[in-house]
Amino acid sequence: MEILSISGLMVLGTVVIFSLSSLSAYAYNEIHVPGDYATIQAAIDAANAGDSIIIGPGTYSEQISISKSLDITGSDGPTIIKAPSVLLPDTFGTLNVVDITNGTIVTISKVTISGPGPTGCGSIQAGIFVSNGATLKITNSTITDIRDNPVGGCQNGDGILVGRARLGTIGHAEISNVIITKYQKGGIVIDGTGTTASVKNNDVIFGFSSVNIAANGIQVSRGAQSIVLDNRVSQNICSAPVCGPDLTNQQLAQAAGILLYGAGNGTVVNHNQVSQNDIGLGLVSCGDPFCLTPSSIPSVEIKNNTISSSGAAGILVKDENYLISDNTIDGPGLVGIAVISGTSNTVAVLIDNQINGVTTSIGTFSTPGHFAVAVPSVTSPSSLTIITVPSFLHTSTNSTTIASIPAQFPGWVKNLFTYYAQGSLSYDDLIKALQFLVK
Repeated sequence: MEILSISGLMVLGTVVIFSLSSLSAYAYNEIHVPGDYATIQAAIDAANAGDSIIIGPGTYSEQISISKSLDITGSDGPTIIKAPSVLLPDTFGTLNVVDITNGTIVTISKVTISGPGPTGCGSIQAGIFVSNGATLKITNSTITDIRDNPVGGCQNGDGILVGRARLGTIGHAEISNVIITKYQKGGIVIDGTGTTASVKNNDVIFGFSSVNIAANGIQVSRGAQSIVLDNRVSQNICSAPVCGPDLTNQQLAQAAGILLYGAGNGTVVNHNQVSQNDIGLGLVSCGDPFCLTPSSIPSVEIKNNTISSSGAAGILVKDENYLISDNTIDGPGLVGIAVISGTSNTVAVLIDNQINGVTTSIGTFSTPGHFAVAVPSVTSPSSLTIITVPSFLHTSTNSTTIASIPAQFPGWVKNLFTYYAQGSLSYDDLIKALQFLVK
């Protein structure tokens, strides 16, 4: 009987038989630490892309660099990767406990990554730094003590840092069911145009008292795009002399539970519980040389968040134009929603937000040459109150309510607000109307 063999495929009559010995295939390995290798880095170096590394219980004083796609899992007992006494700089010159780079996809679970840095100011940048197009998928883990030793006011110490605009590098991440606490500057930082992340169901807790730094729990900045959903963010309070709750004083800083600093289009901040921060949600225009965001109104959704006990403001909108809807803001606190013009005009359209127990529900603050406008309820245009009205909307320079300017305020614009609230107008079309209004 004739047997035909073609590149390892044997045909016998009508029966097709694969010759297993001639197939090129790789069976992914499971590598155990310390069973197979004494250190995590040795296991990473020995692994092939796609392998799994299982880490046994214990504390591993190591700095980790990952440039291949791996699955890294801890054990049911505490599995701690702790910053060693000396941290070496990565290719960007930053000091991190874990570096993930080179376009890889790395999954991490059931692991604790811990600092602190070995010395004072600038001794550690991040617990995990994701760069060069790499992707981090982390779940059921803890990031803690990412700080200088002792903790101080230097602008470093991020739990998880994804991308970095000033270094010209991007990253991607899926962060879920992670506890991030005792960070110095930021819990989770998503930074730079092209960087993307899903940040869902995490606990982000500053965890320090009387520290002279304005830390932020979750930060999406400089054009990065992120879905921030169902997180619990708390205790970001600044004790430095340069901090304070007076939002009219441009020299004072505040810490924020969630900070959007020039966040990219498509960012969503929904269903988060934000408590005990100087500012619950800070929505601020990016103002440094590494900002690459467009000047138009960002297509960002801020909706259904629960914010409480914010010392300065539940929500702060500064130098950007936002639509904010269906949030609940509870005191105590000075201002429920603050709308501020610092270096440019600011318009906030507020739909069905519930504000209770604060000194001032909605407050606007303008600097000379700019205006801040708050539209507190788009479902009842006739009752809108604008606390600071731009001069082109009224004839009397002392006018402070929309009641004096119905003829000058375009009725079709007010109707657009109502149509949006009813769901018959798209967000993009409403934004175009707002842009026309503020020109």
